Amino acid sequence: MDLTAKCKQEGSISDSITLSAFGACMSGFFALKPQTELITLFKERNPNFSSHYYIDNDSPGSIFTAAGNAGGCVIICGTGTMAQLITNDGRSISCGGHGHMYGDEGSAYFIASNAIRHVFRTNDHYVEDNNTILHDTTAVKAAMFTYFSITDMDGMLVVMYDEFKKSRVAGFTRKLAELARSGDNFAQWLFHQAGNQLGSMARTLAVDMLPNNAPSGQRYVDNFAIVCVGSVWNSWDLLASSFTKAATAPFHYLPQRVVGEGKSTNGATYTNSDERGSLRSFRLLRLKETSAVGAAWKAAAQVGINIPIDFSAMAEVMYEHK
Repeated sequence: MDLTAKCKQEGSISDSITLSAFGACMSGFFALKPQTELITLFKERNPNFSSHYYIDNDSPGSIFTAAGNAGGCVIICGTGTMAQLITNDGRSISCGGHGHMYGDEGSAYFIASNAIRHVFRTNDHYVEDNNTILHDTTAVKAAMFTYFSITDMDGMLVVMYDEFKKSRVAGFTRKLAELARSGDNFAQWLFHQAGNQLGSMARTLAVDMLPNNAPSGQRYVDNFAIVCVGSVWNSWDLLASSFTKAATAPFHYLPQRVVGEGKSTNGATYTNSDERGSLRSFRLLRLKETSAVGAAWKAAAQVGINIPIDFSAMAEVMYEHK
């Protein structure tokens, strides 16, 4: 059945009725070209389906579901990672989302590949600037052999090159979480590194929520909403301390728009943390409804229709930092 017909059928809407607006937020539709192509396809298949279309990536739908137009960010962290901020004045800023070759920091693939890398280093007795290897990798190495069904380190080369599957490597993170909770220091360190990366993403985006021309000493972001999507967030207990420390550290920089007096912050280095400000309080939210709610709300808003939604009921607070 055609998607447009199925949509109306499941919504008990007559096929003769033209929708005022249709919204969909899906993975793979970050760029304008695929958005436009999908809208064109909708119109070709069913010209009377809808008068207006809003198509976007999956992350804006999650933000709109949890916060409406109040603004906030989503950090999607599963096999890969990406983060996006939508401000309360409608600006959109992204961080990450560049794939496992150039990014995916903090993701399940990041954690698993970091573990494999350090097992190789230990096996080679390789150290950098000090003379000790910081963590015992014995338990992680044994778990790695079992999970990937290998008997030696050469087998890992086959896994990572000849038979590489990103999702398979990322799946090893579940075993690492079990080891971390059992007290293995190396596994705990791996999640600490991931939490630091994810917290840094949150801080990178939060700086753009600073009020315009915020004066020195008052450059703080409060009550920042962070929507958490993806399986890695199930290990929040292992990420919490390093995430919070990284997220609330002084901002890396100040956007030019908040400095005023014609001063540019591009390339500037600040030594005074009060001058930079920080993310002072935040909430981690888990969606109770799908991002489709936010997509529909946004599509309606674009044509002047206000759908009354209690956004506080759309998500539950997973963690709150004040």
